[in-house]
Amino acid sequence: MRKHRKHRARRLAPTVGPVVAVAVVLAATGHAHGSTAPSERSPGPRLTTPANTLATALDCPQGVGADRDPVLLVPGGGGEPSLIFAAGLEPVLRAEGYPVCTVTLPDAAFGDLQVQAEYVVAAIRTMASESARPVSVIGVSQGGPVARWALKWWRDVRLLVGDVIGLAPSNHGFALAPALCGGPCPPATRQQIAGSRFLTVLNRGDETPGGGRVAYSVIFSETDANVPPPFPDLKGESDDTNTAVQEICPGRQVDHGHIQYDAVAIALVLDALGHDGPARASRVGSAACETRYPEGVDPVAVDLEIASALRHFFANFTVAGLTEVEPPLKSYVPGLRRS
Repeated sequence: MRKHRKHRARRLAPTVGPVVAVAVVLAATGHAHGSTAPSERSPGPRLTTPANTLATALDCPQGVGADRDPVLLVPGGGGEPSLIFAAGLEPVLRAEGYPVCTVTLPDAAFGDLQVQAEYVVAAIRTMASESARPVSVIGVSQGGPVARWALKWWRDVRLLVGDVIGLAPSNHGFALAPALCGGPCPPATRQQIAGSRFLTVLNRGDETPGGGRVAYSVIFSETDANVPPPFPDLKGESDDTNTAVQEICPGRQVDHGHIQYDAVAIALVLDALGHDGPARASRVGSAACETRYPEGVDPVAVDLEIASALRHFFANFTVAGLTEVEPPLKSYVPGLRRS
């Protein structure tokens, strides 16, 4: 059994409960700041998505009350949580004793990433309030930068998060986005073209906001053609880390679709969750290299899940509409042209 972090062995400080309540009330009533909040305890930009829509997007089948910090799983583009997490991350994390929640993003996660981040903000606030524990956020592919956008602008959320873990996160772009956007394409895909306004703003300044309170872990594969290095990497002032599975298992072949099922990648996830700070390759033994998937993960179920996820991706590629221009930046983003 992994040891709890020292700062996680206790619940969130008593002052955090009211912070969450104030943040939610201000966001709901429109009294939140319209620009970057001056204090980490202020709630940040007003949430524009209806509260009941945000609430129904969060799914915590087993609740969040347990002896371990709850984990929020954030899907990538075209990702339906029930089609991408059920065969791998969810059962593995639950077997380790972590309460697991998922968030369903609007328009099959093909819409404006700035709007998607509101769903993550609301999910974190709810989970932290109900558990009185720090929330660990795991974002897959596009879910990585979506989670980071939430922490960049909603400063109160930084008080509620212990870990931000990206599995092949498109932090600096999605390599296939230019090809997919050779003509009209979904808003989220266009925002992931390297050098987009969204990514420029997201990566301006400290790429790991939280001042060391939040641990950032980036876990990727050197053989990932969709998000190849250095696209996943983060640079920040906090104790962040970027780890390729090949650092532990040289020559290992892991593509974009399999990163979240891979035994080594999941071992790094569990290492991050079980220790202070980010994941460390030095703590993950080479024994993980001997298997493709963790114990308890069915290879047949993985293949079926990946096939279903791909069908869902292409079937919903147009649901958010197709555009030749990137969505404008929200009013709370200062200093850059918005459209």
